[in-house]
Amino acid sequence: MQHPNAESTAGSSPAAAKAVIYAVAFVTGAIVMSFEMLGSRYLNPYFGSGIYTWASLISTVLAALCIGYFIGGIAADRYPSAAVLGATVLIGSAYILVLPLFSERMLESVLGAIDDVKAGSLAAAFVILFFPVTFLGMYSPFGIRLLLQSAQTSGRVSGTVYGISTLGSIVGTLGTTFILIPAIGTRAITFALGIAGILSGLLLIAVQGKRAALALVIFALAVPNARAEELIDTNIRVEMLQQKDGRVARIETEYNDIFVTLPLKS
Repeated sequence: MQHPNAESTAGSSPAAAKAVIYAVAFVTGAIVMSFEMLGSRYLNPYFGSGIYTWASLISTVLAALCIGYFIGGIAADRYPSAAVLGATVLIGSAYILVLPLFSERMLESVLGAIDDVKAGSLAAAFVILFFPVTFLGMYSPFGIRLLLQSAQTSGRVSGTVYGISTLGSIVGTLGTTFILIPAIGTRAITFALGIAGILSGLLLIAVQGKRAALALVIFALAVPNARAEELIDTNIRVEMLQQKDGRVARIETEYNDIFVTLPLKS
């Protein structure tokens, strides 16, 4: 008897489709935890690095995953398609890709509107993390639905998906904090995560075959607009020289951000 999800992976072999779904489970798991670690670097200059900031980040990610699991399960039953799953990854990743372009203005607005550090850090974590993590959180239940062949294999399939995703989360956490942040900085990592997620979403769409070419065209048009050169810390220092607060440099270290500011002329 043909599996009801067979039509969702038309244009590719079942083995290749399964491999793609498992591989993207690893990538999305890595992106979520890497992005959570980056969230602390976004919030630190405005709300500090204390317990309130970390509690806000962790609770926001858990809330987003909670909602994502519910929505992903419902969507998977209604639209069991690799292309739909790929679209969810694309949406969440696109937000991450462009986040550095408006994150400072958004966080400054939150800081100006909310005086309390607890409420402010929670609101800031929400606007930075909740939207993309919700969409990426839809992946696991959706991927399980596409992989499931029979009730007899449900435990093995679900355990494998969550295990691979968690392994990706471990790699994302350690790789981001131990290697990437000291090496290339927050903005470059954010851009890399967005690109990795978008490519993963396109790969899922390509599994279905029909929409792959269109997706690649959209991606080719979207990437130049991201203005990647502005996402690297070292390349925006000239713009910082023009800031009214006198800031001339922002140096990112493995411990925290260092801001260099000249006294304002009277």
